[in-house]
Amino acid sequence: MFSPAAPVWLREIPAVILLDRVWLQNVQIVSVDDESGTKDDTDQLRPQTTRVVWPTSSEGIPPSLLMIASPYDPETHYAKKRSTTWIGDKVHLTETCDADRPRLITHVATTLAPIADRDALGSIHADLAAHDLLPDTHLVDAGYVDADLLLASTRDHAVTLLGPSPQDT
Repeated sequence: MFSPAAPVWLREIPAVILLDRVWLQNVQIVSVDDESGTKDDTDQLRPQTTRVVWPTSSEGIPPSLLMIASPYDPETHYAKKRSTTWIGDKVHLTETCDADRPRLITHVATTLAPIADRDALGSIHADLAAHDLLPDTHLVDAGYVDADLLLASTRDHAVTLLGPSPQDT
């Protein structure tokens, strides 16, 4: 693609640009010594060749919010929450839970997969408030609980945030 013989227009095709970015994020081309097969960038006199290798995190894998998981969709990213990993988006559901009433989903939000749950809560509460659907008490999992959110939910929306403390606090 970057060869002088390659047509310039090839480098301007959006799909080719995206595929090039995916390759750059996922592989590295390293020089290796022809005799031993080891990395060697110091001795220019011995025969050199190149090899494609998978980089390690210390060698510069981008953070999941920047790393593209699919050459077909640049907005698809990797995510991990505890032992669960996935590629795609994250869905945040808000459901009523009154004991004497049917349970209804009152709000659905999607975010990029690597976005932390706590970072979505402000917009979830704002959307619920815009439709007059804020609960008095919002039952959430540990991903939505931290001191700042407990205070902000009460201060900004008069909502009591109730959920387990994250394991790392």
